[in-house]
Amino acid sequence: HKTIADGVDLPLIAFQFPKAFGPDFPPETLARLATIPQLIGLKEASFDTPKTIETIATARTLPRKLGIMTGSDTFICEAMVMGCDGALIGFAATATAELIAMQKMVKARDFAGAFAIWDRLGPLARYAWRAPIRDYRPRMKEVLKLQGLIAHATVRAPQLGVDDAERAELARLARQAGLLDAAPLRAVGD
Repeated sequence: HKTIADGVDLPLIAFQFPKAFGPDFPPETLARLATIPQLIGLKEASFDTPKTIETIATARTLPRKLGIMTGSDTFICEAMVMGCDGALIGFAATATAELIAMQKMVKARDFAGAFAIWDRLGPLARYAWRAPIRDYRPRMKEVLKLQGLIAHATVRAPQLGVDDAERAELARLARQAGLLDAAPLRAVGD
């Protein structure tokens, strides 16, 4: 991160994955990262509640503000209530306005209002980001197609598209979330 920071004049965000898949920053490493002036935040995408809490607690002890954004699409509202400053997530492509409203409510400590939104959105997010997690891409593309935001949900090999049963469940959950009620937008590629 320091080498990259020295080579570019841009703000940087580090990315924390689950231990099995990539960088996992223990508190002492996060403290060292925070000494890099260009590093302004961390995408906390461990999908692990105790790790998220540890990261938030560590960030609070740092001598300067380091924004912590959840990247764990399955518990977005909970992560914000725990102390994440916001979210840097794929799910936001399907529910941008709702997630912005939810984040504002958490910031205003209107937890009942925030969870009213998340109670609608959460089932879709948890369904799309279930195991195998890599399949969130075709699942989210299918939702974007249902919303009229993209023309097709084709994915590149070796990724497989969703089957009819999964497509029906995504449609049911997106409808339940209120994501299919808006006036359709013109799809990209039309």
